[in-house]
Amino acid sequence: MKKLALFVIFVLVFGTMSPSLVNHAYGQNDPSILLQIAVQADKQIVNQLNKNYENEIPNNINNLYEKGHTAVKSLERSLSDDDIEKAKQDFLLAMNSFMQISRIISQSSEKSIEVNISVKSNQTLESKIDRLEKFVQTLESISKKHNKIDQNKDENGVPVDGVAFWPYHVIKDLVAVGVFLTVFCLVIFFFPEGGGYFIEKPNYEPANSLKTPEHIAPVWYFTPYYSMLRAITFPLFGLDAKFLGVITMGAAIAILFVMPWLDRSPVKSMRYKGWLSRVWLAIFVVSFVILGYLGTVAATEGRTQVAQLCTALYFAYFLLMPFYTRMEATKPVPARVV
Repeated sequence: MKKLALFVIFVLVFGTMSPSLVNHAYGQNDPSILLQIAVQADKQIVNQLNKNYENEIPNNINNLYEKGHTAVKSLERSLSDDDIEKAKQDFLLAMNSFMQISRIISQSSEKSIEVNISVKSNQTLESKIDRLEKFVQTLESISKKHNKIDQNKDENGVPVDGVAFWPYHVIKDLVAVGVFLTVFCLVIFFFPEGGGYFIEKPNYEPANSLKTPEHIAPVWYFTPYYSMLRAITFPLFGLDAKFLGVITMGAAIAILFVMPWLDRSPVKSMRYKGWLSRVWLAIFVVSFVILGYLGTVAATEGRTQVAQLCTALYFAYFLLMPFYTRMEATKPVPARVV
């Protein structure tokens, strides 16, 4: 059985040089890593061509190799001239040529493979080819993204649309950390019980098995969903009210995970969305806060009706999102933020 060593080693070359390495090269402005990948792939291709064809290389494969080898040499010259854009194009050209050679050799080798090779191994090889193609596509997308950032540079050659991690992002996050630690310390040292919300008041009462608490309230961050659970007091579609309440509470949490697919607005930032999104967001926040309060107090007929209304508004915010986000007029998004 003739081995498909060419394809395996070619995949290993790209497997070891993972996409994170290429991302690191772009992120650190060190494209020389691309030259190392291309040179190593070139050497592996040469070794496998000599092993499989013994100096009788078909013309189509030879032409592809010459094209890829020339691109590697051009990549080296481009890096020495600091022409990063040309270097990226040469790298992608070399990788495409080597990938085509790998596919041709693997297809020709499959014809001489014995009949007892399993279908599973063939599917594995095809999956590796697909992974290699996706890797090349990832490199192309990285190149396009990098080119978009490089379109606006200052007189020193620094991208205008790029923000340095230090000191800007670090100081921005330190402000948030400082505010959090301030509030955290205030609660821990001066307000640990939080008015009965952080440490519940029944914790300070002696245990009495003969006394049933008037109201069992969960911790504060569960109170909105607990209020939805109690708001369902009627059966529906043959389901018991208690079971339907549990479904409602679970659906209130599960619907958050499909929110990216519910939002049909052409813009993602609330800064550029229309007034319908702003109004519905305000309704959602008010309803959620009211549900949180109702979950901390004992249920009455009036409070249950308010909870049912707020529960309906809570779900309406998500279920109507595909419609009002598509209908509203949005503000134009600037090409770049100054």
